[in-house]
Amino acid sequence: MKFSVRVVASNLMSQFFQRCPDRSCLPHVVRYMSTKANDAGKIIRNIGIMAHIDAGKTTTTERMLYYAGVTNSIGNVDDGTTQMDFMEEERDRGITIASAATSFAWRNHRINLIDTPGHVDFTIEVERALRVLDGAIAVIDGTAGVQAQTLTVWKQASKHALPALAFINKLDRDNGNFDASIETMRQKLGMNLLVTQAPYYDDNRVFVGVIDFVDKQLLQWDDAASADGSVFTTTPIVDDSQDALCEAVSHGRAALAEQLAELDDAFAEEMLLSDDFDATTTLGASALKAAIRRATLGARGIPVLCGSARRNKGVQPLMDAVVNYLPSPLERPPLVLSRPARGRTPKRHGGPAGGPTSPATLQLQPLASEPLCALVFKIVFDPHRGPLAFTRVYAGTLKAKSVVHNATQGTKERANRLLLVHADNHQEVDAVTAGNIVSIVGMKGAKTGDTLVGAGDSKTSGCRMHGIDAPEPVFTCSIEADTAADEDALVHALECITREDPSVRVTTDADTGQQLLSGMGELHLDIVLSRLRGFYKVNCTAGAMKVAYRERPTTTSPVRVVEHRITRIVGGKEHTAGISLSLETARDTGTPSVVFDLDTSPSSGAKRGSDRANSSKGAGDSGKSASAQDMHDTQEAVRQGILAACSRGVIQGCPLMDTLVTVTEIDFPPDSSMGILAQCAAAATRDALQRADVRVLHPVMSLEISADSQYIGDILQDLTGMRQASVFGVDADANTLQQTIRAEVALSTMLGYNNALRSMTSGTGVFSMAYDRHDEMTHSNIHSV
Repeated sequence: MKFSVRVVASNLMSQFFQRCPDRSCLPHVVRYMSTKANDAGKIIRNIGIMAHIDAGKTTTTERMLYYAGVTNSIGNVDDGTTQMDFMEEERDRGITIASAATSFAWRNHRINLIDTPGHVDFTIEVERALRVLDGAIAVIDGTAGVQAQTLTVWKQASKHALPALAFINKLDRDNGNFDASIETMRQKLGMNLLVTQAPYYDDNRVFVGVIDFVDKQLLQWDDAASADGSVFTTTPIVDDSQDALCEAVSHGRAALAEQLAELDDAFAEEMLLSDDFDATTTLGASALKAAIRRATLGARGIPVLCGSARRNKGVQPLMDAVVNYLPSPLERPPLVLSRPARGRTPKRHGGPAGGPTSPATLQLQPLASEPLCALVFKIVFDPHRGPLAFTRVYAGTLKAKSVVHNATQGTKERANRLLLVHADNHQEVDAVTAGNIVSIVGMKGAKTGDTLVGAGDSKTSGCRMHGIDAPEPVFTCSIEADTAADEDALVHALECITREDPSVRVTTDADTGQQLLSGMGELHLDIVLSRLRGFYKVNCTAGAMKVAYRERPTTTSPVRVVEHRITRIVGGKEHTAGISLSLETARDTGTPSVVFDLDTSPSSGAKRGSDRANSSKGAGDSGKSASAQDMHDTQEAVRQGILAACSRGVIQGCPLMDTLVTVTEIDFPPDSSMGILAQCAAAATRDALQRADVRVLHPVMSLEISADSQYIGDILQDLTGMRQASVFGVDADANTLQQTIRAEVALSTMLGYNNALRSMTSGTGVFSMAYDRHDEMTHSNIHSV
C-alpha cells in the first residue's frame, strides 16, 4: 500500500490546503479556534523536543513542519535555512540558542511544539519550555546513546512529571547502533522502555525503514521514488511467515507485552483472563496502543521509536506517536494555585500585632469555562511590537484588548493583541482558550514566571502558580560602554536582555564600581555580547571571563542575632530600628531566602509606641487596608536589606547561596524611615554571617569527552594533572575507534578548554559539560578567587 502523507494527512488538512495553497500553518491553526471551547483541549498536544547538542532536534522539527504542510521545503541546519533557528547567531553557529515555538496540524490534532537548545549554557530555555508543556520527545543520537546533556534535560522533564517519547536518530550512520542506544537509555535514564520499532536495513546495510511492532508492518522509504521522504510504503508482516521480519516482530511484541504487563494492571488482567493470549497473533494493535498510552500518561514507560531525520526516514510515525501516546491538556493533573500566606503583622511600638494567615490553594480544570489563569514563560523583544510575552493559558479564555491581573507583581496589564507563533512569524487572533500557547503584545511589566488571572475575578484573586526556576550563573565578565553616548543604550539593552533571559544577571562591583555581566558559560556570555552589539547596536567592551564563585554558611545550628539595633540622624531627626533574626544553611536551595516568623506573644519584650498602621485616621476597611500595606512594606524593606547583605559574602565578597534567614522580630517607631530598617536588617545579617563559618564555593561540572583512542592517554594526563579532574570511567564504542571519558572537574580549570582539546586531538575531539553543583574550595585554592 503506497500513499503520500503530505496529501492524505487528514480530510481536515485537505480542506485547509484547498483554502490555503501556500500552506501557511497559522491560518490553519486559527481555524481550530472555532472548535467548541471545552472540547478543543482534546485535540491539542503541547510538546517539546529536547536532547543533547547536535542530536538532531531542529532537523526533526523541520521535517515535522514539512510533512504537516507548514513549509514548502525542508530546512537544513548546515545550510542556515531552518524555520526554527531564525536568529542570526543561530544560523551563523549552526546551533539552537533560544527555544522557538510553532504549531501545526496532524491527523485532526493541533500540535504546539517548542524546539529547545541542547547546549548546557542555554538550560533556562529548556526549563521554561518544559514548565509549560504537557509532553516531550527526547531525541537520542544513535551513534552516541545517552550523553551528558541528555541526562540534564531528562532530569528537567522528570521534575515536571512529563510523559515522553524517545526517538533514536541518526541510524543511517555507519556507527549508528540501535541496541547500544537502548542499553544506554536503560542504564542512564533508569526508565522502563516500551520499544515499539526497530531499524530495518537492506542487504548492503543501508538504513531504509523501520519495523513497526505494534501494527505488524514494515515501513520503507525509497529515496529514488521520493527524495523528500513524503512517500513511503507499508508492507504487512504476516504472522505465519518464517522470515526474519516475522521473527523480529514476534520477539519485539513479546518483549513489549511483557513490559506492559508490569506497568499496566488493565493489560496484565487482560493477559491473565485470555485463554489463547499470544503477543504475536491474538494481541490486537488497538489493545497495545491503549496500554502504551496508559503507561506513557502515567510516566511509567517511554515509547521508543527510531529513524533518521536527516535522511527523511521515520519522522511521520513519530508524529503519529505524538497523537497516539502523549497527553492532551485535559489529561494532565488539575492546575493548583497557591494563595501565599502573608505572615504576621510586624510588631510596632505601641501597636497590636496581627495574627497568622493560613496558606490556601485553588484547583482549576483546564477548561474554557473556568476563570482565566495563564503563565508567562518567556519574554522576547520585537523591534516593531515591543516585548512579546509568550504565555500558556491553563484555564479560562484570554481575549485580545482585555485587562488582566498580574498576580505575581500585583499589577494590571493590558493584552492589546494576541499572536499565534510560528518561529518568527505571527498570526493575530481575537481569543485563545485553555490549553493553548500564545504571544501577548502590550505587557509592559510582565516577566518570566508571572501568573496572569482575570482582573476583578474573586475566585482567583491573590492566587498564583509556581514560577520558573532560573539557574545560578557560573561565569562573569565586566562590561562597559565604549562612549558616553552608548551608556544609556547599554543600560536599556541590558534591561531588555535580563528580562528576556533570567539566567543573565547584571550587578555592580562594590569595590570598583564596574558593571558585571554574569551567565551560564563562555558561549552564553559570548551570545549576549553579540546581541548587544548586533541586535541592540550598542558599542561596548567586555572584560575577561571569570568563574562565578559563591559563599555558603556551614554552621550546624542556626546563628541567632537578638535585638540588633541601629540609630541614625537624618536631617536633624533621629531614626531607629531593631530586628531579631536567625541564619542557617539550607542546602540545595540556591539563592538566599527570607521567611518571617514574627513573635506576637505579650512576653516577647518588644518596646511599645504608636502603631504606624493605626496612625492613619478612619476605621473599617480603610484601616485594614492600611495595616496590610504597612505589613507588606515593612517586610519588603527587611527582605531587601537581608538580600543586599547576602549579595556580598564575608570571605571573598562572593554572593551567598543555600542560605535561609528567618526574621523573628521587627521593632521600630512609626516615624522611622524604611531605609533605616533595611540598613538594620543588612547589618544584622552581616553580624550573623561573621559567626556562621562561611566557606567559599566553586562550580563543579560533569564532563564528557569523546575522541579517537590514540588521543585518550594525552587527554587523561591533561585532565588528572593540571585540571585536577576526577575521572569516573572510559567507555569504548565497539563500532568505532572512539572512546568517551566521563569525569568531574572544577569549572575554573576549563576556561578555553575547547582550543586545548582541539590541539590535543588534531581537531577531532569533542566535549560537553553540564553544571552539577557548587563545592567547597580548599584553603590553598581560595587565593585564586
